[in-house]
Amino acid sequence: MQQAPALLYNPGQYIALKSRSSSCYLDGRQDPGSEVFVGPMRTGDAYYFHWVINPCDPGYVSIWSASSNSYLDGRNTEPECLVTNRNPSNDEFLNWEVDSVDGYLTFKCKSNGHYLDGRAEAGSTAFSTDRSPHGDPYLQWSIEPVYTPGQAVYIKSKSSNCYLDGRQDPGSEVFLGPMRSDSHYFTWIIHSCDNGHVSIKSVSSNCYLDGRNTEPECLVTDRPP
Repeated sequence: MQQAPALLYNPGQYIALKSRSSSCYLDGRQDPGSEVFVGPMRTGDAYYFHWVINPCDPGYVSIWSASSNSYLDGRNTEPECLVTNRNPSNDEFLNWEVDSVDGYLTFKCKSNGHYLDGRAEAGSTAFSTDRSPHGDPYLQWSIEPVYTPGQAVYIKSKSSNCYLDGRQDPGSEVFLGPMRSDSHYFTWIIHSCDNGHVSIKSVSSNCYLDGRNTEPECLVTDRPP
């Protein structure tokens, strides 16, 4: 087995799994015991596409859905993958072997030796398929890091190439600016919050990013989110 590139994911990091064939993402929103689908990433429900890959049995990983609190299940002879709410340790249905093929990742289920299949169309069920992943984009995936809860991050605007600056006093407006040596002003921490949403906390002011109501200016606010 060729080891997957280490930088593609870190254990405990929230990631999105993108199918090479459909350019859609693995969706874990289903109730435990339900089939898993692939679909387009949407801004309002991006949390459904968040997964965490962690080491499990020797040489294997588990793939945990943040939205359903369940694990990706490759099953036995049944082709449809599920999300299953049980401990993955010593459970071959919930253990996956990660490999690097054609510059992408593949996920092979321990129970049946089949590969996670993202198919070609949005809305398709994610299957496990018994064929070689070499030259087969249906079985090839890429990983897009999302964030690790509690990790310090910078938030950069694509349009201005400037960073969100949280140094202001509570109740003050937030600005964008170029990164300088006093980079702690531009450091934020993203935490999971209510119903799939997150809070964004400024390290420098110890306040939270406040989107307000109808007012266009964002603030930093010193209250629990």
